[in-house]
Amino acid sequence: MSYLRQQNYSFDLILADLSMPALNGLRLLELASKEILNTPKKFLITGVAEIDGEVIEVPHDVAVYHKPLSTQKLQQLILSIFSENKAP
Repeated sequence: MSYLRQQNYSFDLILADLSMPALNGLRLLELASKEILNTPKKFLITGVAEIDGEVIEVPHDVAVYHKPLSTQKLQQLILSIFSENKAP
């Protein structure tokens, strides 16, 4: 996060795994959203429904996709999101 604070980057997409060492994906998205200038699309990929025995509550602006997720399926999801944002 300190790197993001020092940059003036904008991002179109944040893709994170829910279960990661030291910082779960939801917390990463929360922290990154505070540091990024724009509001990117947010995705979590997960193979679990709970962390440390607690059911995960996902904010409404975060899409969740369950593993296994093929490269082809991931590509289709990303392309569909960006095609939705194009002007007619």
